[in-house]
Amino acid sequence: MPTPSNEEFIAYNKGIIEELRTNGGTVARPDFPILLLTTTGARTGRPHTVPLGFGVDGDRVFVVASKAGAPTHPDWFHNLRATPQ
Repeated sequence: MPTPSNEEFIAYNKGIIEELRTNGGTVARPDFPILLLTTTGARTGRPHTVPLGFGVDGDRVFVVASKAGAPTHPDWFHNLRATPQ
């Protein structure tokens, strides 16, 4: 299966974000916990919010920057490295 385009990622994420906000933090799919991460754009300085699957290990929360197996990191990863606050 080919890696989704950036436009497909954006459209999918927009739907997940809307569903999370509408349903008090729950979504029908995917069937794992989702958090909303807001980063500051490395070039634009604008806020960007993305839904991410996450795991918890003790007092740590972790996410994986996989971009569905693409050979490059997702945009939020670059933004977070540039502005980790």
